Amino acid sequence: METEQLLCTFSVAGRKYGVVVDKVQEVLADHQVTDIPLAPPGVLGLMNIRGRIVPAIALHKVLRLNSNTAHDDSINIIINHAGEQVGLMVDEIGDIVSVSDSEIEPPPETLKGAPRKFMCGVFPVQGTLHLLLDLDALLADELCTRSASRASRDVLQ
Repeated sequence: METEQLLCTFSVAGRKYGVVVDKVQEVLADHQVTDIPLAPPGVLGLMNIRGRIVPAIALHKVLRLNSNTAHDDSINIIINHAGEQVGLMVDEIGDIVSVSDSEIEPPPETLKGAPRKFMCGVFPVQGTLHLLLDLDALLADELCTRSASRASRDVLQ
């Protein structure tokens, strides 16, 4: 018997992604982010969500994408991950879609680097392929956990 997964879709820098809905707590627009001095390049700052302090992750930086969207215009997908809440800043929220396990294919072997490192599959939505993000790999990346060198930081900003 084939099972279905509910996935929350969104876009970052014109590319389509998804995460498992079970990990999504809520979606917030226009939420104030407070800068953190010397934070890793992928961490834009902190948000206060009903008294809970949540880090805001600049997804376009962690995915090594160029984005023209100002972070003030970003939408935050609040994720529950490993007992903690994390805000993923995305450009646009999509739909909640039901995808059967057979529709989710493994990442192609020819895909290398950051895109492959952060994805656990590829799935179609209305003829458009979306990348299914691996939250464990994404949030363990050096751009989320430790400061990069000054040269790397300059390139990413």
